[in-house]
Amino acid sequence: MEEYSAIYWAAACLVFWAGCGVSDVQLSDAVNLTCDVARLTVTQEAVLKETMSRLMKGENDGAH
Repeated sequence: MEEYSAIYWAAACLVFWAGCGVSDVQLSDAVNLTCDVARLTVTQEAVLKETMSRLMKGENDGAH
């Protein structure tokens, strides 16, 4: 479970920040910075980026 704690921390930070109304470029930069700060593995980083992409796509489509 500990291997996923960094992803959960990173995702929670990003979702909170994204809810404050940032541009796609700012969010992309934040995702990259958060991955670095959280010291995610390549696999964890890919999971986080895919998750954020899906969340933002759903938000842009009006889905919640």
